[in-house]
Amino acid sequence: MLAKLCYKEVKVRRPNSGKYDGEDKFTGTKTYRVDGTLEGERVRMSLGTEEKSAAVRRITKLERAVAEGPASPLWLELSEALPPKTFKFFAERVGYVGQKRVATSQITWQDLVDAYEVEMQRRVENKERGADREEGLMSTTTRDRYRQTIRHFDAFLQDKQTPLAAITPAVIAKFKVTRYKAIIALKQARGGTSIARGAA
Repeated sequence: MLAKLCYKEVKVRRPNSGKYDGEDKFTGTKTYRVDGTLEGERVRMSLGTEEKSAAVRRITKLERAVAEGPASPLWLELSEALPPKTFKFFAERVGYVGQKRVATSQITWQDLVDAYEVEMQRRVENKERGADREEGLMSTTTRDRYRQTIRHFDAFLQDKQTPLAAITPAVIAKFKVTRYKAIIALKQARGGTSIARGAA
């Protein structure tokens, strides 16, 4: 499904706010909502959080779950994180019918990707607001390049729920060989010089 989603900060209104003027209409707190379209349908629903970092994570996982379809393992997590109305809206349109959580204490490759998406978003926002280099900066072009490498590694692993403990140096070495063969097969290949940087 085609989803174009983002998070948006929303000021929390006072009860009967129509009786107030100006800033008095608001409580001084804020919350976040999902804003965008799903298959052309307008979406404006609560994300159920007052924390920006949580909003970023939920949007990232929601977009990924929609793209992966009803079989995505992220739906179970989203069912616990999103407000019931918001979750039901997306789940019904994608065709998710529910699944049982499999107990595990292992951190997976997907967990790492989700965490790094949040970190990349933070760094991009730092750069856009002119923050100091010490705060960690990243351009959108660099983020796009990293995402491409992540997609290649996703395809290589074939299972996004692979435990990090199973991704050994030998697995990384095999990935480099696989990527090298794929790159040199391209007409515009430059000897596979980007492999080392991408793997790093």
